[in-house]
Amino acid sequence: MRKNVVVILWLVLMTAPFAAGSNETASASKISTEVVTISLEQQYPRVRPDSNSVLAVHVELKKDWHFYASSKTAPGGMNLKLKPAAKKHINFGTAVFPEPKTYFDKITNTTLDVFSDKFTAYLPFSIEAFDVQDNGVTVDVNIAIEGAVCS
Repeated sequence: MRKNVVVILWLVLMTAPFAAGSNETASASKISTEVVTISLEQQYPRVRPDSNSVLAVHVELKKDWHFYASSKTAPGGMNLKLKPAAKKHINFGTAVFPEPKTYFDKITNTTLDVFSDKFTAYLPFSIEAFDVQDNGVTVDVNIAIEGAVCS
């Protein structure tokens, strides 16, 4: 008998602070559940004001699990969404996801776009121009990850 399970994820990852003009380095954050491990990686440990960079969101799903990739085919619009936020100085662009895989769901008799196995999504961002003190400025970034993961 095939097990059909849907788990709704709402995870918040917080990166180590972005350091603008300081000697502080930052490391990736990681969250694990029974079915998925998600980690963040910064392109650079420090990002200068008035410049651009990107965060990589690495996802590893357990065997036979997937995230819905498309709002058009996901039940109830529960496709994977990355919602970044920072209180100051950082402006995020649109998340870039890999090409989805096609999955045929025998239970609903529909074709779905999904992300499975290991994949990486990218969050581009820019740092506003501002004066940096000698010690630099750090900014915490929160990333909400929403969507249904299914087996």
